[in-house]
Amino acid sequence: MNPTTYDFILVSRKTMLKTLLCMALLAPIVAPAQSVPTINIWQTASCNCCKQWAQEMQHSGFHLNIQTVPDTTMYRRQFGIPDELASCQTAQAGPYVLEGPVPARDVIDMLQSQPDIIGLINPTLQAQPPKAKTKNSVPTNTAQRTYILHKNGQATHLHPN
Repeated sequence: MNPTTYDFILVSRKTMLKTLLCMALLAPIVAPAQSVPTINIWQTASCNCCKQWAQEMQHSGFHLNIQTVPDTTMYRRQFGIPDELASCQTAQAGPYVLEGPVPARDVIDMLQSQPDIIGLINPTLQAQPPKAKTKNSVPTNTAQRTYILHKNGQATHLHPN
């Protein structure tokens, strides 16, 4: 090998290494967003919060399949949601169940972390888990009322204070 060819190969290797390093560093920034599952929603016609929640989910990039049903009990029970945690809507996002207007940020976080749970619940005020309900505890926003429904049937606060 003559010196000219050797210098060319050396420069090419350095350039290639720099290029690979830049690609590796930029990949998380320019990679396309993870695809989000379609959310199947079963809601009652009398639901006052369902339309607002559906808009929030659509603005967050979710595709929705909405079905208005007379009663969500059958769907809720099928997914393992206790009746005392019932809300006006039951939904399924991938392998997870959503009961009530669970904030989009909580759903996104759950889908990214993929915990071993049944899903998330944001029950109506009348249907809060008994241990979370006290005389002085009136949640001020929906994120504070979001619970994790574990596979053993227990519900715990997602955002403990």
